Amino acid sequence: MVGTLGIFVGSVKLQGDWSQDEIQDLRSNFGISSDDAAELTLVKNENQIQLKSHDGHHLCFDFDLNRVDYHRKTSKSSDPLLKALGYSKGIRNVIDLSMGLAIDSLFLAQNGFTVTSIERHPLMALLVRQAQKNSTREFVKKIDFVHSSAQEFLKSLNTPEKTAAYFDPMFPHKKKSALPRQEMVFFRKLVGSDDDASETLALAISKKFERVVVKRPLKAPALLPQVSYTIETKLMRFDVYKSQESS
Repeated sequence: MVGTLGIFVGSVKLQGDWSQDEIQDLRSNFGISSDDAAELTLVKNENQIQLKSHDGHHLCFDFDLNRVDYHRKTSKSSDPLLKALGYSKGIRNVIDLSMGLAIDSLFLAQNGFTVTSIERHPLMALLVRQAQKNSTREFVKKIDFVHSSAQEFLKSLNTPEKTAAYFDPMFPHKKKSALPRQEMVFFRKLVGSDDDASETLALAISKKFERVVVKRPLKAPALLPQVSYTIETKLMRFDVYKSQESS
């Protein structure tokens, strides 16, 4: 996600079988420190890591066993997201600027895209890295998960040819169905909202991707006005911003 971090302030309580090397990894790669008075707890049990809140909510990703979110089937010729990203035009590289729960990143990788997935929130990035380590699915192993803000990543990017960018910003009014309601409340409190979504989109457009695709609620206004075209479903739409060089 991009924008304002939610309830996480840099430290968590650690429970379970954490080694000193793993605690150092949390600090050096994710900026996460240990504090027994912290509001959030990371629980490690063998190869599983679960994030818990003080009021009993929890998050733990499993890319293999969660068949509802991570085993979606589709028709490549008619799926609206694949169409928006230019699958039929031969585009096979995509940068997901707002990983979130990684549902769309896995869906795209499962359907033949080479995926780079960006996540700014350190706890989300950690949980996804662990889920990738635990997965036995070959396409999951190939996803490049990057812990960074979207804007910082884009600023240093030399945009590859035939690459699309995908952006699914979180807003206060937005609804997602990937988690039970109470866990969704926890997730939204954790990651915050994408208050700088328009700035992120403008930066993405400036990087001359083949196209930038933004997922929006059906009735929501466009983030920026210069939409090339839109693909709608019953519940959402995809606004496509095409590079003038590829138009």
